[in-house]
Amino acid sequence: MDNNTNAFLKTIATLESGNSYNVLCGGGTFSDYSTFPDWSGCNINGVMSHAAGAYQFQPATWAAIQKQLSLPDFSPASQDKAAAQLIINQGAQNAVFNGDTSTAVQQLASQWQSLSVNSLATINNDFTANGGALNTPGTTSIIDTVTGFFEQTTDVAGLSIDNTSLVIIGLVILLLLLGWVWYYFKRKK
Repeated sequence: MDNNTNAFLKTIATLESGNSYNVLCGGGTFSDYSTFPDWSGCNINGVMSHAAGAYQFQPATWAAIQKQLSLPDFSPASQDKAAAQLIINQGAQNAVFNGDTSTAVQQLASQWQSLSVNSLATINNDFTANGGALNTPGTTSIIDTVTGFFEQTTDVAGLSIDNTSLVIIGLVILLLLLGWVWYYFKRKK
């Protein structure tokens, strides 16, 4: 896993649970990592929560991600894998990888409440303290630029064509032209 993803996971865990893999919502703890804790829950502002672990997974979220990844238990390693997969499932992996915490927070705030109640400055401080590298506003990596180009579409003669297809069509036309030029000059000899 890359440094920024590790740093963002640590940031979420720090904000959600104080980076404790055995914490229950409200501050209690559990000791059996063989399965998701079965407990009475806690009341937060009139809403019952059964959140547990470093990333404060709710039972339904954990059940779905555990099934998706075939996780054997609720160990710290399983919790980390599940949280990383939730980042992917929410479509935030590129923002996290590139250190674009502002976009990552927007994409993940519905998954982790701590991202919506903490300031971006707090999140950025934790992120960099955990080894993450922020993407300075206004800078874009070459990978982002190329990826962005190929993910876009262009209207050609009223048809919406993705840029990947346009590049392939352009290469085919170029090869045809080069073949024609080669044939033309070979024939003149």
